[in-house]
Amino acid sequence: GDSYKVYVDRQTKFNDKVSACIEANSDSAPGFASLFQDLSSQNYKGKKVKFSGFIKTKDVSDWSGIWMRVDDATQVLAFDNMEDRPVTGTNDWKEYDVVLEVPKESKKIKVGVMQAGKGKSWFNNCHFEPVDASVATTGKKIVSHEPVNDLLPELPNLEFKSR
Repeated sequence: GDSYKVYVDRQTKFNDKVSACIEANSDSAPGFASLFQDLSSQNYKGKKVKFSGFIKTKDVSDWSGIWMRVDDATQVLAFDNMEDRPVTGTNDWKEYDVVLEVPKESKKIKVGVMQAGKGKSWFNNCHFEPVDASVATTGKKIVSHEPVNDLLPELPNLEFKSR
């Protein structure tokens, strides 16, 4: 929809890298905007994985965050979008992460960034990596989940990559 702009911001950098930006077009922007990438869960089954990234915000009314989802063929097995620890208001660059278990029956992992409500968010230096079993998970186990309203801009500058 036209509620949000999603673009590469070449002026707002982090460690000399351009940022991805999500910006609400009005003070009453409904829903949320998200950009994400799908990964096969093949190499991560039975393990824990962490998705981390740096976020900077300006006047965010609802929340911004990074998120990760683990799916099988038909449903969501694990999910965390930081809704219970939102990034709101105006904040300088800070790193955030989500950690989920990848069940053996999983098929894919989605990693992404999002903003709900008015304001502007920048995202940079996002990384996906397996972590030790001792690292605490952040998500809640769920039974089923509605499909999300995904936005699919071409933004390779997010540099989602395995570490």
